[in-house]
Amino acid sequence: NIYEMSPNGAITIKEATKTAIAILKSDKIKALDIKQNDSPSLISIDRFLTKLNGAIDSNWKSLPVSANVIPPSGTPNAAAGMNPDAIADPLLKKKYLELIKKNQDNNLKNGQQRALRDSREKFLKAISELVAKTPGEGWNKNDVVARFCKDKESIEILERNLKQREK
Repeated sequence: NIYEMSPNGAITIKEATKTAIAILKSDKIKALDIKQNDSPSLISIDRFLTKLNGAIDSNWKSLPVSANVIPPSGTPNAAAGMNPDAIADPLLKKKYLELIKKNQDNNLKNGQQRALRDSREKFLKAISELVAKTPGEGWNKNDVVARFCKDKESIEILERNLKQREK
């Protein structure tokens, strides 16, 4: 699953987003009836956005990450970023390895959540470009919201992009 946390997760999410945006920028997409339920392009867009939004943790706050993890208290000759093999005490070494792992997990989660949010922003910007400035030239804003913006954040992103287009 491209939306799970992994070292390459953020890169894969960005690549999937590029493909989804390419579908949005294809020549005939703007002419599609957005209410059409059997269009392969619209089904692909729906699936991508559903998976993307499902992977975004709405409660996520940036987790603490350190360039050099500090060994646990009581470690002799402790130095941030030191080699765990330099710790003789097996309990302190284990605790230090756990701290390093937690730091790595936080870094992965932060990267993943930023990539997901960035992808949603780019994707909804591409969708906003399909919304007609004048009726009959593209997609209707209300239809776009009904089909693609299932959460408050997505609606806000779409609205912001539409306002930027008006300037």
